[in-house]
Formats: sequence, C-alpha cells, structure tokens
Amino acid sequence: MLLNSPYMTNSLHGIILLTQDRLSNLVYIPSKQGYEVHEKLVIKAIVETKTYQPLPQMVALDDYIFIGLNQREKSVVVRLDAPTSQVPQRLLANSLSKSFGRLGAIGTDGEHLLLAAEGSLILLDRHLKILDRVQLITQNWFDLEKKNAHDILVHQNQVYLMNNLIFSTYIFQFTIDSEKKFHINRNFEIQDAYPHLDRQWINPQLEQWVVIQSSFRPGDYRQKAHIFSLAPERERITSQNLYPRLINTESEGFKILHTTKIEPVWAIVSQSRECYLVKINSHNHRIRFDEKLQLGIAIRGSARTWLLLMREHYLFILNSTQEQVPGFLGLMREEVTNNLVIVDIQESPQIILQQNLPSDNTLILSFLPY
Repeated sequence: MLLNSPYMTNSLHGIILLTQDRLSNLVYIPSKQGYEVHEKLVIKAIVETKTYQPLPQMVALDDYIFIGLNQREKSVVVRLDAPTSQVPQRLLANSLSKSFGRLGAIGTDGEHLLLAAEGSLILLDRHLKILDRVQLITQNWFDLEKKNAHDILVHQNQVYLMNNLIFSTYIFQFTIDSEKKFHINRNFEIQDAYPHLDRQWINPQLEQWVVIQSSFRPGDYRQKAHIFSLAPERERITSQNLYPRLINTESEGFKILHTTKIEPVWAIVSQSRECYLVKINSHNHRIRFDEKLQLGIAIRGSARTWLLLMREHYLFILNSTQEQVPGFLGLMREEVTNNLVIVDIQESPQIILQQNLPSDNTLILSFLPY
C-alpha cells in the first residue's frame, strides 16, 4: 500500500529475499506502487540436501552473493554469481561452494568474506580460499559443539563479534592486518542470569561500541546496554538498564528489537505491543531515543523476525510473523505474514511504502536491497 505518492516518481531499490526454501528477486513497479516477484530460485537447485537450515544472514560482495546453509552436522557456504541486473537469472552461472562445520554468522569487510564457523573466525577470499582463522573459545560446557559467534560487525579493519551459544556469552574485537591475518584485541565475558546478546553497533564519532544484552529470570525479562570504548585497551565504560524502565522515566520502557550497525543508528523498538522506529542518541554514554515513528505493525504470533537495512536515505524494514489461525473445519494452521516498510529518513522519518509481501507461507530470513 502506497502512503505518499510524491516519493514514488522513481523506482526504489530492488530487493533479494532469502526464505526457508528459495531466493526471490523483488522489483518495484511504479505503476502498481509496490513490489512484485520478478524471479525465483529454489534453494535445492543450489545444494541437493533433504535437511538444511538456511543461515539467517547473507552478504553481497562485488557481483557475488554468499549464503550459508546449515545441515545436521556441517554447513555449506555457497557463492552465487549475481549481477544485480540479472538476479537470480545468472545465479548458477559461476556458483561455488565449500563445506565447513556448523556455521553461526557471515560478514564481509568489502574485500573478503568472514565466517563464524567451527568455533573460529575465518577469513576467506572471493573464491572461498581460507586466508586465516583463529579459534574463539577453547572450552565449552557439556562438551557440546564448538561455540560460534552469531553476529559479525566489520568497520574498516576492525571485526566485532558476539558469541551467544549457552554459557558463557562473549564479545570479541579483532584487527585484520595488511597481511590478511587476525589479531585479537579484546575478549570480554558478559555475565548475567541466562544472558542473551541481542544487537551491537558502533559509533566511531563517539568512540563507542554498544552491545544490547537481555536476561531471563522466571517471570522476568530485562534488557540493558553495555557501552565500550572502541579503543581496545579500555574496559567497559558503562552499563544502562533499558527495560522494563528507562532511567528517570515514569512510563514503561522500550525493548530494542533490531538496529542498524553503524551511526547514525536507527532501531526498531516495541512498547505495549506496538512497534516504533527511533533514532538512537548515545551522547554522554547514555542511550536515549529521538524521532519516534509508529510503524503500524502490532506484536503478535509465536515467531517474529525483524530485519533492518539502510540504503542511501531509505530504511528497509522487514517483519515476518508466524501465528496460529483457524483453518479447514476449525483446525488450527500456521500462517506466515511478511510485511515490508520503507522509511525515508532524509529529513524527518516518514513511511513512504507499507506492503504485505508474498510469503509462500515461509519466514523471510535475510534480504539485500540493491
């Protein structure tokens, strides 16, 4: 549904969607004021396997798309040749794949591919040749599979990782030197009752690395922000409780659901089952929310996926919701709804498009505007 037609005189970015079983290329059609599926590629055309779980991340590097597919005891990283003018028509033309152990996250510094896999951080070139690797954690509780980082943030030659599998939770900072080798700068354990690392971002202007962490106790959910200096020789600057209440406020606090990864930092937050877009202000090492915009998406369902990316002055927000609805003869069935919201943030944030996307009853795991 188009909300502000003056914004739609020119085509918006195309979008590549990764769902549980396919890649889809969505193209904006000005005459219809919305996106339509242009082409599809079934995942099984890439990797023949009966059991896989697509990693909920994919990255673009030059004219390639890299996707991770987790299988029962191993994973496969696939490189697809994908010039944006012909996605996914030529995806299989020069496809390449490499097997690893279990995979946690994928990232890129603009020149190389970074994998969090096999309990390590791995640096690869465009041809999936391993350039360097370093083990993150040497011990693991209960002799389970090696702990992987689940989020990779790269800025210049610095790599920031969050590790989130069972106890304990860690953050790491690495440098990639001119010889394409890793050097660890920081290894920090975040302790709490049943901690979970939600999001991270950096603000180079303020010399901040911010990690959002939640914790679970019986009948209790809390969320806090840890602010570190970008300088690795300094320890944590401060911690701040964000939920259930913000400091010095009378109203219920906001839960941070997703953020962009580098300033200016925008976040999707929820309050009283409503969702908002806010701009994060962290001057003086305190988290505050500016420019709040209601998104018109209610919190519901049993499974929710939030995705957020910025291209130029547009924010692309995707939400996948899975819920139980009455079906034939009153039997309950699972229904997936995928919603796209595009916000123009050039001046004050304003929703310019809101549309339900075709879902094929599958959750959207990752997307790339191009």
